[in-house]
Amino acid sequence: GTAFKLLAMLHSPYGRTVMLDVDTEMCESMESAFDMLSRYDFAATMAPILFHEDSPLPIHRCDAAVSIQDSAPADELVAQHNTAVVLFRSVPAVMDMLRRALECARKLPLPFKDQAALRHALHMSRGVRVLTLPPMYECRAARSCT
Repeated sequence: GTAFKLLAMLHSPYGRTVMLDVDTEMCESMESAFDMLSRYDFAATMAPILFHEDSPLPIHRCDAAVSIQDSAPADELVAQHNTAVVLFRSVPAVMDMLRRALECARKLPLPFKDQAALRHALHMSRGVRVLTLPPMYECRAARSCT
């Protein structure tokens, strides 16, 4: 969960990208999810928890332009996506959002800074069509899918 994932996404040479954690095991084709990028700009599964237990991150911490009063009520309502399985289109709105997330991640001393920063950036972004993938796209079971 580091800022390196965000940096890698920013440097994707492709118009459509699937980024997977190194420990992700593919059990079935992701073609149907990849096809959703014709309707959405960014897709990821939900994080198992809203905040990392040791590192609560109100959204306003990364953006000085957003006051505590403006963002605090929304904190609990804003989804946090997991960065283990991410699909995205390299369109300007997504690239701007990823740059914002990377800038935020560099400021955070958190172990899961990529997810917290992505949450902030998606919340602050306009024009990024986000799809939350169902849990079947990221099985967190202790055993493999074979």
